[in-house]
Amino acid sequence: MNANLRACVAYLVARLSGAGEHVMVFDFSGGRHVRHSGSVSGTSINVFAIDRGAYLTGAPPNLHDHGSGATVTLHLDGSAFNGLDWGTGKPYSGQVEPGMIRIRDEETAKIHNYGVPIWSGPERPPTPPDGESVDSSAGGG
Repeated sequence: MNANLRACVAYLVARLSGAGEHVMVFDFSGGRHVRHSGSVSGTSINVFAIDRGAYLTGAPPNLHDHGSGATVTLHLDGSAFNGLDWGTGKPYSGQVEPGMIRIRDEETAKIHNYGVPIWSGPERPPTPPDGESVDSSAGGG
């Protein structure tokens, strides 16, 4: 699974796990913020990955990656999740933790970590690991 699609999956997992609406996740492997916008529910996904310029849409567990044209499956069971990137034919799995999504990607044979900004309200978002400020007025979700 390419890094941008993996970040999008991390974003979806965070949203589906009830972490709240976020404009971005922080990709610790790539050292960057990855921004998303759109709607996420247990029955419908319509997310635009801003940095990759592509949509991920569908009804879980079957999602369509408009960037690669492939299907990506996503099964969420409590704090654990797994799926398959049909574009590469490789599975992935992961764990949801407070403020963090961990994805084990079998294509890279590595665990990739994604920070999810969590705060109780829009008045004071947390400072991301790289020291940049988070614009809570940017909307998104």
